[in-house]
Amino acid sequence: MIFSDHGMAEISTQRLINVTDILTPDLYETIMESGPVMSVYVPKEDKDKENEVLEKLRHFHPNMTCYRREELPARWQYAAGRYVAPVTCVADLGWFILHPLQPQLWMRASDGKLLEGEHGYDVNYKEMWAIFYGLGPAFIPRAKVDQVNAVDLYPVMCRLAGLKPLPYQGKGRHLNQLLQPGWRVNSSPTPTPFVALTTGAALTTALLLNRALLRVLF
Repeated sequence: MIFSDHGMAEISTQRLINVTDILTPDLYETIMESGPVMSVYVPKEDKDKENEVLEKLRHFHPNMTCYRREELPARWQYAAGRYVAPVTCVADLGWFILHPLQPQLWMRASDGKLLEGEHGYDVNYKEMWAIFYGLGPAFIPRAKVDQVNAVDLYPVMCRLAGLKPLPYQGKGRHLNQLLQPGWRVNSSPTPTPFVALTTGAALTTALLLNRALLRVLF
């Protein structure tokens, strides 16, 4: 099994969102991340400050959408994270939110050139999908399946390796269409509390298109 965790989208200096002018240091405690996502932490329990920050950001740029923690889309399975910020902003595909402390596009550490691609955008963008190849006696040649979750891969990997999986979130049986009868995953998983962001995926012509969204510290 060969797979990746996300795709990539092209970015450029023509698609930058610079929040420096509206997010002055007195409005927040810290800002984590930049690029496709920006997390704004305001003083704890200060709803007035949170409202002010959100109002400024929501009307700042047409290619950036900002949410209160409780307003984050349920399909992201993200809001329950312990360290999710009171305000989260997400850029449209290919747009890059600049951090107030670094109001310029990142430079690549490898060669010092401007960053040209990024991941972490909404899971619905096809550019965020990734690859999956399944090859060997367990797989049906040229088999296809429409859509699965990236977390569905874990029980299949365990099945192929002859290991008993730990409790997991996912349904390995979604990949049974790709597997020979003797290798299929038939048992249902044990539900577990979900506290991190899930990734979605689509699989066509033995290619898993894994849709990852955000890189967040939990």
